[in-house]
Amino acid sequence: MVWATHRAQWDKAQVIVQTDSEEKAKELVGYAACLYRNQEPFLLNAYRLSGDISSTHIGWADGGEVFGIPKGANKTRMYHPTMYVMDEAAFLPEAQECYDAAHPVAAQIIAISSAGPGWFGNECSS
Repeated sequence: MVWATHRAQWDKAQVIVQTDSEEKAKELVGYAACLYRNQEPFLLNAYRLSGDISSTHIGWADGGEVFGIPKGANKTRMYHPTMYVMDEAAFLPEAQECYDAAHPVAAQIIAISSAGPGWFGNECSS
């Protein structure tokens, strides 16, 4: 989330973080908000937010956003992110479909996971 928040704030990236549940997505966006709030005051003044932070979104006035979304390939297709992060990719239902939806548009894809069988495990092994 540090890299995702950095990319959104400094590079004006649209970042999508997808995880298994909406509650986990809220936690991850909450962590991004915590990182933002704990910056030096001069950075808070230089990089103002576009509005209130919601439980699943934080956005900057001059561009850049972090969205937290729950599982589902259809959720991924709603966005055209600069950066796409899959949390626990080995256990994310429809992980391959989610990846395939983000791959044509995302400049960077990060998949984070503990070991598990399936599509992500096969990708790591190949």
